[in-house]
Amino acid sequence: MKCHYQISKGWMSAPCGISFYKGRYHIFYQYNPDAPRWGYMHWGHCVTTDFITYEEKPIALTPESGKSHMGGSSIVAGVRLYLFYTCDNVMRSAVSDDGFSFEDTGFTGLEGDYSYFMDPHVFRYENRYLMAVGTGRHNVAGIALYESSDLSSWTFVSELVDDLRFGSHIESPNLFPIDDKWCLMFTSSRQLPSRNICAVGDFDGRNFKMEGDYFSPESGPDLYNAYVYPHDGRNIMLGWLYDRKTASGPSKGMLTCAREISLNKAGQLIINPASELYDKRLVTNESNYVSYDNGRLRVVFEKKTIFDKAYKALPDIVAVEEGGSCEAFINGGIDNITICF
Repeated sequence: MKCHYQISKGWMSAPCGISFYKGRYHIFYQYNPDAPRWGYMHWGHCVTTDFITYEEKPIALTPESGKSHMGGSSIVAGVRLYLFYTCDNVMRSAVSDDGFSFEDTGFTGLEGDYSYFMDPHVFRYENRYLMAVGTGRHNVAGIALYESSDLSSWTFVSELVDDLRFGSHIESPNLFPIDDKWCLMFTSSRQLPSRNICAVGDFDGRNFKMEGDYFSPESGPDLYNAYVYPHDGRNIMLGWLYDRKTASGPSKGMLTCAREISLNKAGQLIINPASELYDKRLVTNESNYVSYDNGRLRVVFEKKTIFDKAYKALPDIVAVEEGGSCEAFINGGIDNITICF
């Protein structure tokens, strides 16, 4: 694989953390080492310096028997790397001094009356830490915000989202600065028609005030649980390339190519391949699978139409194609298509 990370065996799904630590990007993800299917979920771990060559590392987090470590995030604080994750609807954390061996911190959760309480996203804001948590209560999806000065004691701040449109709960919340605005990105439990949801607006450390309405930058069916990491002036995004179709083998699942999120001159959110992929010429303007004819953009594999959408005019298309997948970036990244064949 040239720019997609794939495990050697077992099942992998959502990315759970990206941090630049001691000269390398450390990437964590949902992982079942025992079989190529969802099950006894650990946190897998890989490293890269360029989002092209990945090195698989030993498991970062192993759950107790009968439990699973679900989604979360990573953050560097001082000289240590912290992981925040969910286990049986309870927030927990672990810490490392080398980036590879993690010890439980003793953190045992947050206060909150929620039936779903998952995927803590921890980030630095001014002189404190904030945590956005995907929630669900009485079948209404939401995102709760907490704050801390030490990554240990957390206090409830506000409800960022409380919206029936997104089903029973929200997964993988991300809140990050983008130019002079902020972007809220998450995964809806309801297909609308995409589960990938965004909003752009203003954030004051307590409340997010969006401009306009929610939208999805993704048209394709196979991107789930995106994770966004602000670093060195850019917002780096990886997602789970959800492969429903491939027959079982020793492994199943992989990450999308690395992407960058920004705003264009019109203030629209755009997603494009990371600059490293252009440097290595892994982005193509001539796709083997994407075509436009009679007002329809189609993705075709082995003479079977996988994706079909109307466009009024011939769109500008760049693509990353590898490993039985196609990631197409349309009209400067305003719309995207992620598909496994």
